[in-house]
Amino acid sequence: MINTDMSQYLGVFLDEGREQLDLLETNILKMERGDHSIEMLQMLFRAAHTLKGSSRAMGFMAIGDLTHEMENILDDLRNDKLSVDTNIVNALLDCLDALTSLVESVSNNSDDSETDKDIPGLVARLNALRLGQAAPASTAPAAEAAAVEAAPAPSIDIPVSDFELTAIQEARASGLSVFHIGVELNPECLMKSVRVFMVLGALEALGTVLVSDPREEQLEDEAFDLKFQLLFATEHNHDEVMSPLSRISEIEKIVVSQWEGQVVASAAEASASDAAEATPEPVLALVESAPAPVAEAAPAKPAEAPAAKAPEAPAAKSSEAPAAKSAPRAAEAAAPAQHSQTIRVDVSRLDNLLNLIGEMVIDRTQIARISGDLRERYPQDELASHLLEATNRIARITGELQDEIMKARMLPIDGVFQRMPRMIRDLAQKTGKEIDFQMLGGETELDRSVLEVLGDPLIHLLRNSVDHGVEEPEGRIAAGKPRVGVVTLGARHEENHIVIEITDDGRGIDPVKIKAAGVKKGIITQAAADLMTDRDSLSLIFASGFSTAQTISDISGRGVGMDIVRSNLEKLGGRILLDSKVGKGSRFTIHLPLTLAIVRALLVQAGGGTYVIPLSSVVEMLRLGESNGGIVRRTVGGQAVIVLRGKTVPLANVADVLCGNPRATAADRIPDDAYVVIVGFGEKQIGLCVDALAGEQEVVIKSLGMLLGDITGLSGATILGDGRVALIMDVAKAVESIRDVSLLAAQPRELALKS
Repeated sequence: MINTDMSQYLGVFLDEGREQLDLLETNILKMERGDHSIEMLQMLFRAAHTLKGSSRAMGFMAIGDLTHEMENILDDLRNDKLSVDTNIVNALLDCLDALTSLVESVSNNSDDSETDKDIPGLVARLNALRLGQAAPASTAPAAEAAAVEAAPAPSIDIPVSDFELTAIQEARASGLSVFHIGVELNPECLMKSVRVFMVLGALEALGTVLVSDPREEQLEDEAFDLKFQLLFATEHNHDEVMSPLSRISEIEKIVVSQWEGQVVASAAEASASDAAEATPEPVLALVESAPAPVAEAAPAKPAEAPAAKAPEAPAAKSSEAPAAKSAPRAAEAAAPAQHSQTIRVDVSRLDNLLNLIGEMVIDRTQIARISGDLRERYPQDELASHLLEATNRIARITGELQDEIMKARMLPIDGVFQRMPRMIRDLAQKTGKEIDFQMLGGETELDRSVLEVLGDPLIHLLRNSVDHGVEEPEGRIAAGKPRVGVVTLGARHEENHIVIEITDDGRGIDPVKIKAAGVKKGIITQAAADLMTDRDSLSLIFASGFSTAQTISDISGRGVGMDIVRSNLEKLGGRILLDSKVGKGSRFTIHLPLTLAIVRALLVQAGGGTYVIPLSSVVEMLRLGESNGGIVRRTVGGQAVIVLRGKTVPLANVADVLCGNPRATAADRIPDDAYVVIVGFGEKQIGLCVDALAGEQEVVIKSLGMLLGDITGLSGATILGDGRVALIMDVAKAVESIRDVSLLAAQPRELALKS
């Protein structure tokens, strides 16, 4: 249950919690791959400690308790009490899965009772791992603890008034236990009074705070350093008092000690020589009995006053002792770090801001056109010249503002990439394969709206590489390959789009088997299969329902994965290409636009209307006719094609594409001197025939809305500088709707090109 006073911080807790979980998973996998440096282990420990503190502060005790157990394992690793092995990594990753489930249940305000049931089992696994490694040394702590209990405990001085002294005596007389509670806050604690409030709030439910040093007014005003102490009367035992206090974050150390002593000194009994230095209030000398301190981080430094120092040996052997011993190193390592100056902004505000920038881009284009027309009409007019200059300055500033807003929406693709190593590792274990997974170009930035949809396609492709691509170790050795397969996920900028490549050095894809599976499932005819090139055959794996898996598993075999990949990428305005060699491996190449909001585009005229074609999809532009490079219209089966560098490219009028015609346009409907825009990616291209090319321009993509429905070949609309509306072509759908494979299958014997 969320503390009412802390509920306002829930959003921050969820964001930071997810960040810490991602950090833990990424670095645990690095640790498994051999990075056992002290910096790595310190980073893991700090992430677990941060998550524990924030979750306990918010009242999510299950998250805090499980993270605490992980913290113990990590502390044993960095202190060389344990060594990294598969069992430890598996246990830590299973704990992360449970923590992720708990965090998401908090986000959804739902009950995750199933995960709660799993936590005792996870805790037992972690404890078993610790005991299995540290059992030989288990007898030493008991001897040390016994020796410390027999040693005299230090005194703890705290000033009290006569009224408070009476209250202490009455509490003891009534059978209550009086505890001294010493609290030391973390040096990085930002709101000391909040932590004081949380400590007092936790104690109110158990008893009465009799004395505070400094006084409550000073505590509320934060008029103290990092330490304060309390005298507390309660009928509960030490452990019951300690339990709620240990869950409060940003506390360096809490020591709870029961007082069994008497008042041994006061201002009235002090000697004359001491009277000048004595405090005006009595001083209690409290002698600790059976102290049981719990350290959230480091023990007190030797330079501090002995009165504030807890017994070291019991603290070192308490359940949180490892955290106490090693926290100073963590603090020292983190000291030089500088906090980045960032703020959290709601995504909807960025979206609204981008929409406003889009409107400015439209107006900028219109003003530029008007200024240019005025300058041409009145070349000698000084005002027209000044207007044109001002317009150019506004265009430059608007462009810079647009770039900055776009950068604010851009995120490193590493956020998506970091979800993959864990998946690859688990799949490798499940399939009995050994895989070296490499990631490149994680710093490449992509629009947030594109990143949100990119995860699922990448997961499908990587699972496909592991399940179908990489062979088992024995098979790789028999084929003369290293037993460890290599799967690579990389990203890079290329002109005005992003290229993502997934490669493996596995068995590759046999086009003959692909065609046979396509015929068997009725996706293509045998006649069409006989005429397919190897590259065309490979494209069949993206057909709906296609699969070559012999058995259905939880990894693959249902024939839906690759179809989903293509569908999701096309929604982003992207394309996917496949290149594979039998016995060598496969490479999937994804082309994506940098953003889905503002794009650079080619304007064309066709059928009396203006259309927009994104430049990322334009391969080249040409004009038909013998006088224009010898590119002439030809026919196959009555349909228009051109032969471009040895490749047959079907031609289609814009009207035929928009009407959903699945075939190329009839040859007699395309002029001999038509302009042709070749669109598509790689081998899959068509030629769009237009009346004229109207230039390039940045356009803002606007949705067509629900009233018009889904129009084949259109992805949206934009407003031009003169106020006219232009329709934006959906190149992916256009290329898909007119297939050269369908053309050949329809006319299997008419392969001779006719002029």
